[in-house]
Amino acid sequence: MILMPLSCKLSSIACLLSLSLSASTLAYAGSSAPKAPITLSNIESVKALDNQHWLVSSEAQGLNLINQQQQAIAQVKGKFEQIDARTWQTDQGRISVVAAVNKAQNALDLYRFHWQSQTFSLLSRQKISQAGLDGVCLKHNTSENALYAFLIKADMPVEQRWVLDTATLAPQQKVIRELPISHGITSCAVDDNQQAIYIAEALVGIWQFSTHAEAEPDRQPLSLLQPFGRLSQEIEQISVLDDGSVLVSQTGTKQAVRVKTQHKLVSGLPAIEHITLNSAEVEALDGIWQQDTLQLGYYGEDIGLQLIQQTSQAQTPAKLRQFAVVPALVETTPVAKLGDAADDPAIWFNPKQPQKSLVLGTDKQAGLGVYDLQGQELQFIASGRINNVDLVDSFTLNGQDVALASASQRDHNSIALYAIDKRSQQVTELDQVPTNLPEVYGLCMAQYQQQTYVLINDKDGRYQQYAISQDSTGLQGQLVREFKLADQPEGCDVNQATGELFVGVEDMGIWVTHIDPQRAMPLRSVFQLTDKSLAAKWLKDDIEGLAVYQNGDNSYLVVSSQGNDSYALFKASQPYSYLGSFRVTANLYQGIDGASETDGLDVSSANFGGEFSQGMLVVQDGRNVMPVQPQNFKYVAFSSILKQLGLPAKAP
Repeated sequence: MILMPLSCKLSSIACLLSLSLSASTLAYAGSSAPKAPITLSNIESVKALDNQHWLVSSEAQGLNLINQQQQAIAQVKGKFEQIDARTWQTDQGRISVVAAVNKAQNALDLYRFHWQSQTFSLLSRQKISQAGLDGVCLKHNTSENALYAFLIKADMPVEQRWVLDTATLAPQQKVIRELPISHGITSCAVDDNQQAIYIAEALVGIWQFSTHAEAEPDRQPLSLLQPFGRLSQEIEQISVLDDGSVLVSQTGTKQAVRVKTQHKLVSGLPAIEHITLNSAEVEALDGIWQQDTLQLGYYGEDIGLQLIQQTSQAQTPAKLRQFAVVPALVETTPVAKLGDAADDPAIWFNPKQPQKSLVLGTDKQAGLGVYDLQGQELQFIASGRINNVDLVDSFTLNGQDVALASASQRDHNSIALYAIDKRSQQVTELDQVPTNLPEVYGLCMAQYQQQTYVLINDKDGRYQQYAISQDSTGLQGQLVREFKLADQPEGCDVNQATGELFVGVEDMGIWVTHIDPQRAMPLRSVFQLTDKSLAAKWLKDDIEGLAVYQNGDNSYLVVSSQGNDSYALFKASQPYSYLGSFRVTANLYQGIDGASETDGLDVSSANFGGEFSQGMLVVQDGRNVMPVQPQNFKYVAFSSILKQLGLPAKAP
């Protein structure tokens, strides 16, 4: 491989620009006039801003922007270590934001570089008090207009925080979550396209996490040190090239390693490419592609800053599926305990006072919570281990019209019943209907031809359908039907307009039959995870909650795809077309996180007013972060789902 220096040996000149700190005002100077090449020493980090410009941080000479000829363009004086940057286009032009570890202040500095005036301006300085700040890398989420920073803090978990609204350039300071890795970390780098963060553990290797704030914080090895991988020396720094490959500098060797993330060998390990360098002690390294030429910038104390070119071949980045995103508007009070507790919601619409509608939510360790439309808990009924809950809007109980709810009661393998008083909005626990199932699990309710039904299932795949009525002795449940699925079911729901009953099998797919026991038909497949349909490419097991958005010919089946923290929409009538998938993301300004690992969900097409005039979706949140708390439920405006998936709004 041939290395071609872009500049001759560096000559020294005086410091270029001045940054003066007077009270709280930072003043910057810059010039677009060409200057002689400068000599930079004690370099900590190098970052390619584009094919013509490089950011260089130094403990002695601050933060510098230079061109390909190593001529100074702009400078911020100070003592800086690791840096990262993102650039994006707006109607007002090109915006570049730089994050820098300010070692003198133990702070994260955010600077904007102004391309027209060729100057830096300080956007924010976030001081870190609980530990030394050792490193930073950035993630730009364009769908949220959010810039996130991942902070490496001495002997503490890597922290993800929201630092900038990229639409307004308003600085933010909101901790999102922590990643469970803390010791021996030297560097991190983010691939925005693949939603991946790579973290270098000096004597172990490079780990990969998802940057999706709602993802499980599981680490996967990208490339490890020998004998478990192909890296040979201690890792100094890493960076992500614009083709998605990872550039690695190692101590004690005159070679950098390029990890080709999309090229896997027979062993399953990613292919690597060795790049010859002129120093065995490279302390900073980055690169950028220009067609099939890799432009590299690196620094060693013995050779100074080198900007070189190398002929190579960029990998083709994998195309990551981009989910539509909708924000959570409301979150409920968390359940009482950490762990797997909150499970399934049910929505009751109050037609006379929509603002006083209710959401019921199960705590499968303790009972049933009752929430208002602002997410506040109004009641808690200690029913024991109840799993799924559902309701019907009208049922005559002791001569009074009430809403009737039911839940699968796992302590007694029974159906627990509840009444919602439509005047007081009070929920009262009623009788239980026994079943002969050994391990009840999921449940749903429906009314068809003036009969109220509860369907309850067992972990072995059996469904039982009970007709609910009241006689002089109380509420009764008559077993009217039984059928069996191939594996463990949970979610089910009914299209009230057609009587179609949808049932899910967690690791297989969705099937449909009819709610009327007299019209029962063999189960037909809506979709299966193993088929070659478009839906199978977007959904990932477990298939959990199911609910129908009732809207005549435009009724939709909403499905929780637990394995990839997403939700899918299907037509709720033949041919059950797949319409798209979406994720529930954070409402950052409201301090509400998104939803992930969802078990149960419910949906209503009723007009609740305001942002919920087209209905609402309520989902269980399996990982309640921002901050970390016990699980809860999130409310989503259905109008935002319709808009994101290009579906018609519900007629008034």
